[in-house]
Amino acid sequence: MRQVPADYRMSALYWQKISVLHDHLQPRYVVNQVTAGNYDCPRKVLKFLTDVHAAFRMLNLRNDFLRKKFDGMKYDLRRVEEVHYDVRIRGLTMKGNSTEKQGNGGRS
Repeated sequence: MRQVPADYRMSALYWQKISVLHDHLQPRYVVNQVTAGNYDCPRKVLKFLTDVHAAFRMLNLRNDFLRKKFDGMKYDLRRVEEVHYDVRIRGLTMKGNSTEKQGNGGRS
């Protein structure tokens, strides 16, 4: 049986914990926060989830637990983007407080 290096196991454990954190920031949480009047939450969560998604894309994922989490993350990210778009289109965010990049083709 092939031995897996300890640093790989620690790295896999780290990414598993990050994916669990991602589960807590699912679109349901964002929708609940917007319903409660926290209109800045979708922007913050979207930025964090976009960064995590970009980090997962750099990994060489095989057909295992992390790959399944990454696949689910793509759909959750899209749902958070939709909530963020809805909040922005309704004018519920503060325009002066935005930290988004300009010139991204209208997408956040």
